[in-house]
Amino acid sequence: MNPRRLANLLAGFGCALTAIALCRWAGVLSVPLVAADDVVMEFREVVRTLGADDALVIGQSLLAIVGLQLIDGVKLWRTCLAVILAATTVALQHRSVWVSTCAGLMWLAASSLRSSQKRWRQLAGSTFIGLTVAVGIVSSTGTADHVFSLITANIDETQRPNSTWRWRVNGFSEATYRLLSSDTFEMLLGPPGGRDLESSVSFASVHIHNRYVAMLAQYGVLGGLVLLLWLFGVGRKVGGWIRPHPGAGPEIHAGTAFLQALLLSQLTYFVVYTGGIVQGGIIALIWLAAEARPGRIHPIVAPGYSYLAERGLPQRS
Repeated sequence: MNPRRLANLLAGFGCALTAIALCRWAGVLSVPLVAADDVVMEFREVVRTLGADDALVIGQSLLAIVGLQLIDGVKLWRTCLAVILAATTVALQHRSVWVSTCAGLMWLAASSLRSSQKRWRQLAGSTFIGLTVAVGIVSSTGTADHVFSLITANIDETQRPNSTWRWRVNGFSEATYRLLSSDTFEMLLGPPGGRDLESSVSFASVHIHNRYVAMLAQYGVLGGLVLLLWLFGVGRKVGGWIRPHPGAGPEIHAGTAFLQALLLSQLTYFVVYTGGIVQGGIIALIWLAAEARPGRIHPIVAPGYSYLAERGLPQRS
């Protein structure tokens, strides 16, 4: 596993999910029943055909396409594919996915601007052309107002007194207070697994939409600490203080920036959702891809080669 292979894997996965979303919108595939904690709001004119976890993969596949543009060079078909993935991400209307994807894109743009200005200019030019074509198509079909209302309706919902964000924050506060007011054993390791809380507490404080708070509420302080240590270990693998050697090509720097952007989008998403097996697998793949970066692999000495003899220094017998 390396950054290029991970980007290709995510791009393919995101394209497959995009095809499923399009088929559901077209009526070719049936839309599954909406979960109780993810009801269809009246302000949404377009039905959500995928859950937030799957929508995040599509947003991260957009990051992967941009990363491949920087690693392998800018190609027109990738630009067209990026426009389709971006449009699907917007249409799925998961605001947490919007924020997570934008955070990753901004990091990737800033990092690539420092390491490869030539490819960044090519990418910016192709992106501008792709957006111009997309805006032209939307304007000619008369759907510009519909797209604008879709985005503004989702943003305006966050300002309501009964918004989903406020509902989640109340759940965070209740779950945290319940843990901190419990006995020492429960505070350290979390509540017993057999306890039934749903009859006495709010739904939002049991089904918590935050990975960090959920770990704290379910597994105590030690469980939350284990999660932070694991994420810190992954962040250290792709962090800014572990860089490829100065002589590495732009594709090495672009691969590192892609891994950092992908991890940042994941950490941002965990603020609003707990994530599932797919998100855990992606973090594991980030770890493996960071470990396999060419700039961090120690050189292999060929058999019979002597570093000391090359410099005329004495050797041990």
